[in-house]
Amino acid sequence: ANFLLARVSSRQKEITVRIALGANRWRLIRQLLTESLLLAILGGGVGLLFAAWGHSFIKSQLPSESAQFYVDYFQFHLNTEVILVSLGVTLLTVFFFGLVPAIRASNPDLNQALKEGGGSGGGGRHRHRLLNTLVVSEVALALVLLIGAGLMTKSYQNLQNVDPGFDSENRLTFSLRLAGKSYEEREQRAALVAQVEDRLRALGEVEEIGATTVLPFSNSSSNNTIAIEGKADPGPGNYDSAGFSSVSPTYAEAMAIPLVNGRHFTKFDDNPDAAVAIVNESMAEKFWPGENAIGKRFKRGIHSSEQPWMEVVGVYGDVRHFGYGQEPRPEFIAPYAQVAWSYVTFVVKTPRDATAVTNSVRSIVSELDPNLPVMDVQTMESVIAFNGWGERFNTVLFTGLAVGALALAMIGVYGVISYSVTERTHEIGIRMALGAYASDVMRLVVLQGAKLALIGVIVGLPLAFGLTRLLQGLLYEVSAADPITFAGVSLILIGVAGAASFIPARRATRVDPAIALRYE
Repeated sequence: ANFLLARVSSRQKEITVRIALGANRWRLIRQLLTESLLLAILGGGVGLLFAAWGHSFIKSQLPSESAQFYVDYFQFHLNTEVILVSLGVTLLTVFFFGLVPAIRASNPDLNQALKEGGGSGGGGRHRHRLLNTLVVSEVALALVLLIGAGLMTKSYQNLQNVDPGFDSENRLTFSLRLAGKSYEEREQRAALVAQVEDRLRALGEVEEIGATTVLPFSNSSSNNTIAIEGKADPGPGNYDSAGFSSVSPTYAEAMAIPLVNGRHFTKFDDNPDAAVAIVNESMAEKFWPGENAIGKRFKRGIHSSEQPWMEVVGVYGDVRHFGYGQEPRPEFIAPYAQVAWSYVTFVVKTPRDATAVTNSVRSIVSELDPNLPVMDVQTMESVIAFNGWGERFNTVLFTGLAVGALALAMIGVYGVISYSVTERTHEIGIRMALGAYASDVMRLVVLQGAKLALIGVIVGLPLAFGLTRLLQGLLYEVSAADPITFAGVSLILIGVAGAASFIPARRATRVDPAIALRYE
């Protein structure tokens, strides 16, 4: 819009002369509209190329093991309807901002226009106001997106600094589904898991191995109603609950989950009669605040259930099962041999590259049961990357939009200031002829660009304050009204606008007063 308005303005004298010589008004309008629509088509085509590149880039950022899942599940592709709407908006924008100035330019006051000096036939205050308004709008929009990108980036950085409660480095995970006649009994499933662990642990390249029914960051969970010994039955709708999983005795060591109090599971706990459990810190603090949780008892289900009372033998540090941004919840674990679910995930800790043991894993499982497929083989770091891809995607998307908006705003500032310098060549020549220094002219022009940016910031701040509140649910430990982000982005935007004004400002300082005074 800025470009089209400035372009028609710069051709006002030419159009006036053509009309004075008998040119048909509607033919001129058609010519200007044809040029505008050609720009729209070319610009839309370039936009589609950027969209295709952006789509490919974002796909390349997906975790390799789960990229196809995301593409299929979220229908992650260039959507035809979105493309058509975008092209339609592009054409309407260019048509409107090409038509209005074309109509205005094709109906000039011939006597006044031909008497006005300047190559453009006199820009007119209304034209400058419209151009300035568009630039201010661009700056305001860029401010909103930049602040959003700043908040998302700060939130993402905060998430990366969160301790998940375990160590993911050099750990390979894989899963088995123990189904069929060979694994109908709990003892059969427990025996197979123990065999897999023993065979892999015997490998020199494996430091430790453990198994669990719920892997952290895997977006899987099991929530159980629980009853606390000594606490009155709260009744339906008010029962206590906690996350639950079963693990092999060495799982915590394989994941480097810290033992806060008590002990780890041992093979002696595999006996179903030994109903024991290990709780996390959140569960210990919630149900036995200010007390030592070791020796306390609870059961799965309600007080009247037939489940045995489980004695707490250890307390582990909290693990963020659902991602960096989700606070730990009360959780407890039981020995896998006692609660041997059919789906189990192994974690293999190695001294170096965890993927190096992939073939060994497949070979050992195949030797134990040729009909048992090994599923979801990936590093623990990939599991985390898959879980956190949404936050990373939001950050990249906001940043890309913000950079695009910033570029458009700065091009707009540059265009308006450059156009203004051309319009004011005569005035600048007079100023320099009367003794103005080049630095004075430079400051005058740069301040004009900074002023536009400042007005855009003033307009954009309330808008940003209102819209960023919609992001609060996506932010982690960052306020949607974070003053540092708001102030920093505002100053950067004003500074960049000043820099965008620098080139036309330098051109203004090189105006020859003698030539400018004869400028037409």
